[in-house]
Amino acid sequence: MAGSLQIFKLTDLIGQSILFISFAFALDSDAAYIIVILALGAWQLLSALIHLVLSSIHKQKLERRAYFIIAAIYGGFFYKFAYNVKIKYLTVNIDADNMIKIPVQEAVFITIALLIGFWYYTICFRETKKLFKEGKKIKAQRPFVPMVPSKN
Repeated sequence: MAGSLQIFKLTDLIGQSILFISFAFALDSDAAYIIVILALGAWQLLSALIHLVLSSIHKQKLERRAYFIIAAIYGGFFYKFAYNVKIKYLTVNIDADNMIKIPVQEAVFITIALLIGFWYYTICFRETKKLFKEGKKIKAQRPFVPMVPSKN
């Protein structure tokens, strides 16, 4: 059981890491970064639900509950208000010929979503780290003893 739980938690961390890295690369595209941040949020909400059932570490379970509540409230707030307000732009001069317009509300919403996502990532990282440390202790306490065939 401990080995499969370690694999599950490690897969969860790797998946989240890939999505965080994908977000950084998707910033150059028009709207792909929104799709990646929504995928990260969906992954983390699913992960939180699964961990609420499977996890036995009390501190992380409480943090996951808090994360789930905050993420759900934020998701509802984002859905309700993000695109119902007049968009204001921040204009940034890259050089004499290039001007970039950044939608302020979108930048704020995405930044908050990333902070919430990174908080959940740290919860998962600490729990996985603790699980792997406990696994090493268990292996040290029960060394491998080869079976010797009996002589009948």
